[in-house]
This record gives sequence, C-alpha cells and structure tokens, in this order.
Amino acid sequence: MKVIGFTYFFTIMASPLLSAWQAGVAPIPGQTVASLGFNVNTQSRNQVMAFWHTVYLASEGYENRIDWTGNYTGNPGTVSSAFSVDIERRLNYFRAMAGVPANARVNSGATVRIDATDAHQPSPTETKQSAAQKMALMLARNHNSATGQNPAMSHDPSPDLVGWSAAAWNGALRGSLGVGLYGPGAITQYMVENLPKDATTSAWNKFVGHRRLNLRARSTDYGSGDQPGSGLSMLATNVLYVVQNAGESATNVPINFICYPNAGFFPAPLNTRFWSASRSGAVFTNATVTMNRLDGTSVPIINVNRNSSYAEPALIWEVDAATAETDISQDVTYQVSITGMSGPGIPPNYQYEVTLINPSIITANQTLRGSRTASLRADTPYQWVRPVDAEAVDIMALETEPATWVENAENPSTAQIIDLTSPNYALIPAAGAYPGYSNFAGIRSFRLTFGSLYDSISRGVREEIFMINREIFTGQSPRFRFQYRRGYMTTTSHLAIEYSDNQGGTWQALGPVISGISNNQPGSGTFTFDQALPPSRNPLLLRFRLYRSGGAIYTQADHPSLPTGIFVDQIQVTNCDSPVVSRYHRDPPAGLPFIFNSQTAGKPLLRGDQWFLRMRTMLGGRWFYGPLRSVTIEN
Repeated sequence: MKVIGFTYFFTIMASPLLSAWQAGVAPIPGQTVASLGFNVNTQSRNQVMAFWHTVYLASEGYENRIDWTGNYTGNPGTVSSAFSVDIERRLNYFRAMAGVPANARVNSGATVRIDATDAHQPSPTETKQSAAQKMALMLARNHNSATGQNPAMSHDPSPDLVGWSAAAWNGALRGSLGVGLYGPGAITQYMVENLPKDATTSAWNKFVGHRRLNLRARSTDYGSGDQPGSGLSMLATNVLYVVQNAGESATNVPINFICYPNAGFFPAPLNTRFWSASRSGAVFTNATVTMNRLDGTSVPIINVNRNSSYAEPALIWEVDAATAETDISQDVTYQVSITGMSGPGIPPNYQYEVTLINPSIITANQTLRGSRTASLRADTPYQWVRPVDAEAVDIMALETEPATWVENAENPSTAQIIDLTSPNYALIPAAGAYPGYSNFAGIRSFRLTFGSLYDSISRGVREEIFMINREIFTGQSPRFRFQYRRGYMTTTSHLAIEYSDNQGGTWQALGPVISGISNNQPGSGTFTFDQALPPSRNPLLLRFRLYRSGGAIYTQADHPSLPTGIFVDQIQVTNCDSPVVSRYHRDPPAGLPFIFNSQTAGKPLLRGDQWFLRMRTMLGGRWFYGPLRSVTIEN
C-alpha cells in the first residue's frame, strides 16, 4: 500500500510513569499518556473531545523525541522508545475510535513474517521494526527530488536499488509505504488516505487499504520504520509493517461494522474525502450508499468502490469537498445508509450517524443562570449544570481592569506570548541581531519567518504563528495596534492578524493582511497597523500568522544570516479590559446553586461594582470557558 507524503502543537515530556486515559479523569501533568488499552464512548461528545486532547495530541511533538541514530549513506539507525510509544498511541487512538481492540503493539521486537514462497528471505531473527527501518531508509535514498520519482516505492523493490537488502524487501512486501512523512503523522495519513494537492490518487488510496489494515480487528502487532528526512533533498519516510505472523491474530474478536469516520462524534481535523465501512464476511457487490444531512439534504456521492483485498471487505465512497471539510465551527451531522449487503449473518441494511466536531470548541451548557444584580446583604444564587464526563469544573468570580499592557519583546522571560513557530529560529531574536530590523522600537522585537521550504510534519511550508497570551474584553471603540517592519519578504508571503471569540476554536481575519512588496529586496521603513476590534460578548484572543500563497519564499534554513520575514513590536490594545480572577471554586457540589456573596467573591462587595461569574470545564486536561454572567452590586 502506498501513500505519498496536519498542525496542532502539544508536548508531553517522556516519563517512566504512565497515565492511563479514563473518561472524566484529567491526565496527570508530567506523566506520559498510555499508548494502548483505550475505550471511548463515541456517542459522548465530551468524551471524544477529552480523548482527542489527552491521547491524540499526546503524540504530537514526536519530531522532538525521535532521536534517530542513522544516516543517509547506509545506516538505517534506531529511534527512541518514546517515539515508538508515540506511534503506538496514535495507532490505538484510531482503533479505539473505530471500536476495534485498542491493544496493538508497535515495535514489540516481534520478528518478520517469512513464507516459503518469498523470493527473498532475510534472517529469521530479523525484527519487523528493523526490516521496516531498512526499507524506510531505502525509500529515502532512492527518491529523486528533481523528478519526484521513486523506484523503491514498490512492494517488490528491485535488488539493483540503492540500499536494497532481503530485510528491506520483506518490509516493503508486508508494509505500508509513505514518503514525505513519518511517525504518528504517517499513521494519521494512512488513516485519512488523503494525498498532497495535485498528487495522483492510487488504487491503494481509493480502496483505503492502509486504513483497513490499521483497523483490522484481529491484528495485534505492528512494526514501524522511520527516517526524519532533511528538507526537500532527503524526504522523511515511513514503513509500517502490517502483516501478522501466525499466532499474532487475536481470536474471539467481536464482528462489527468498522467505519471511518466512525459512528457518533468524530474530530473534523481527521475527516477525509474517502469514507468507508468494513465488516468481516460482508459482500458489498450489490451494496449502495446514500448520505443525508439532518435537514434531509442529500450529500453527493462522487464515486463508490468495493474491495476485499485488505483486511475485512469494505465499501468505500468519495464525498464532496463540503462533506470532507476539516475546519468547522459548528457540529454537522450526516446520516449514512448502506443497503443491498449480503453474506452469512450480514444484515442487508445498515444505518448510522456521524457528527463532525471541532474538538477545540465545547458545546456543553456552561451558562450560569440567575440575577443580573447581587445584594450587599444577602446571598445571590446561580443555577448551573455540571457537563457530562467533565474532569473538573471551576466557577470563577472575576473583575476586569483596563488593558494597559504593551508587548514589546524587551524582556523575553516576561512576554505574554504563546510561541508556535518552527524550532530552527527564535521568535524573539537576541539583542543586536538583524540591526535596523529587530530594534526599530527598542532593543528587540518579535520576528516571524518561514523555517524551511519543506516541513515533514505539516507536509509543506509550515505556517508560523504566535499568540498573545491574554484575554481581551472589548469596550467602546476598541482598537488593536502594533508596529512592523518587513525584512526579506516576497510578495507571496503574508502576515494575517486574526482574532478568536471562542478560545481559539476558530479564527477570523482582523483587517487586511500585510504582504511582502519585493521578491529580492528587504523592506524599508516602519509602519503601524491600527484596526478596530469587533464588539464581542465573549473575550477575544489575538494571534499573528505568517503564511505563503505560492511562489518563492525566503526561509531561515536557506538564509540564516539575513533578516528574513517580518518584525513586529509595540503590540497593544486601547479601550479594552483584561480579566482579573478574584477566586476559583473547584468542583462545587453538583445539583446545588452557586452562592455569590463577599465570601465567594474573595473580597468585600461594594455598591455599584461590576463583577462577572464564569464557569469553565476541563476536558483532556484543557480548560474550556463558558459565557460571562455580569453582576452589578446593589444594596
């Protein structure tokens, strides 16, 4: 199975201790999240959210844990045990979501499968991981970056290829092959079966063979070979050994439909244009599939395939671009109906619903209901409901203060910034770096530039982002302003300023983008961005995002000594407030009203003061905030 050649940043430091995932229980900070043994109720939206944040995202940041010991001249090397755990966790995440046993092992030390009919036979002591590692290096070494061709991308690679060995051949014969990606990112792409834009879809993708072998209910042992690559000249590669040895297939596994996306709630970032349903023993020869939205609108089915070559027989259908959307702000539910199936014990019809969700947006009721005024002399009750499967709940009493802060990068240790940039450059350059560009309003500024021409995690040019780590309450005529200076920044390089009114679930543009004005000269002069903020009942977050619309770009990797990108300084807001929490109330008794008074406020109440009450819910170790309830103090 072949695939040629996603971005959420989350890191859990490796630890000898494991924290198992359990619905309603927060992950333990500092402990490595378990990699198998998962069960998740996909009919619970909050469980699916928590499972995403605890388990799926725990394998992000894997590029920092691979610790590859090889080279591209012949040593396939090894990877760290933490990296193997990342892959195992990612594979079992998908298996649990699909409702199959999530106890598969990756890189367990199991040996390769050798059949008497194999044209080439490695040592019987060769492990799956080692064979996959050798084939991954062979894929990397034979890729022609100039033409994009790779003669090693085959399940029967020729012995005359660079780095060929019987072990590598065995890994190719019994593995899924990926170029341009590795580790948990490869697992995700094997599941999604989407190729980069303009790539040719192969039969392996339209039959979703990689996915079906990953979700084979009886499989228990996989091996992964990974090379992290080095830009466009040496692409990252992955080989996932998927074929089982005798005795490695589990028995007494329940026979159910295995669907992707799965029935119930499903994270939209993992959506795909190739939907599928598999079942052992099913005959799909005469089967048809239809899809509808909840309002009864029919969903176009572009193409239907039936295949029995990989794992369980499957029906695969391609959906339109709107249905395959991965970035959504509201839940969308699809009704799927498969008819005309046959086979022993197979029902002729099967119906289920899939609800795509944005896993960074909570929809549980977090409203505090009660009076808009509170008395100085009496308790004021507020009704609330604890969300299902919540790991923790806080009710906060808070006030606001004028947002007089200025983010100017002068003191990097105190900057209220969330840095999501590439690791090969500093968001805040050292004092004295890039004279005239990073010190136009002081000794330092913030800098965004492209890290490299190819990033194997995002599978292309990575967007560069940093966020202001503050919530902003807009008042009358609120504005956002900063100063900026372009460095070497081509006309297809753009800085977008964006805001979110749902804690980062979705982002919207704030004013026009700032684009480069020359493909071969640095910018000159300092400019000011000054834009009105939208009125909002919810607090706002703000971020800066550097992205490319095509064409040539300057990168840190190619021009480390040049002031590439754009420099930003003197970030501030006017006519805005920032929240100041006076007291948190952790897990108040469920079923009882929250009482607001001077004790729960954490300080004496004064007539005329305005307070806010707010509920927040923890899912997957992350806090999700509810709406503000304003309260004015009266006699």
